[in-house]
Amino acid sequence: MLALAVPSVARAGGDDRHELPAVMALRHDGVARGVTVYLDPDGGTVTGGWDDAATGVSSIALGVAGERVTVPAWRGGARRWQQVVQCVRDRFAAFAIDVVTDRPAGDDYTLVLVGGRPSLFGYPSSVSGVAPYSGEVMRGAIAFVFSDVVESEVEQTCTGILHEVGHTLGLDHEYLCEDPMSYLWGCGEKRFQDQVAACGEEEERSCGNGEATQNSYRTLVAAVGLRAGDAAPVTRAPTPAPP
Repeated sequence: MLALAVPSVARAGGDDRHELPAVMALRHDGVARGVTVYLDPDGGTVTGGWDDAATGVSSIALGVAGERVTVPAWRGGARRWQQVVQCVRDRFAAFAIDVVTDRPAGDDYTLVLVGGRPSLFGYPSSVSGVAPYSGEVMRGAIAFVFSDVVESEVEQTCTGILHEVGHTLGLDHEYLCEDPMSYLWGCGEKRFQDQVAACGEEEERSCGNGEATQNSYRTLVAAVGLRAGDAAPVTRAPTPAPP
């Protein structure tokens, strides 16, 4: 599992992956198909186990005493929440990712609980979000964005959601400031970049799936596909990763 650190202490968050490829990767058949992401600001209780959003079972709760965690609700207010939701929808607009705020009727969706604080799961105060990661699409996963850390700020909360959902769709940390999978800040709003970049947090490294580099945009297209009516961008020569 990987965590996203707040901008002011991004380098303090570290790399806290808890990889579950042997089990979680089995839930993806390698065929690109759309996903539904349910954003829940109302809080809730999760229990430890293999991720199942529909029943509130989270692998992240496995290491917590009692394997049961209650996450408090978002405290940023309804108006700001709607701005967060619109931001997330806008940044995912190109992909076959439906962002909803009502619990889906079926059981095939990703849940993002937005609220609470990292200490609920034993993480330090520098961590603003956490999600399971296997290097593959993990259907039915539960991710968390801790509003007490991002202080319910719209851009930080939106970016945190993009980052954690990205992990559930196979994306690693990216050493490219403009991308939401990056720990780097200070380059404006973050969007998934159609650009080849190294993985990494404080410095470049190889990616968790064994590849030397990552293109977050192309990885999402391969994982979930483009939204109907959207065409893939014109292919351009790969841009070297930043030094």
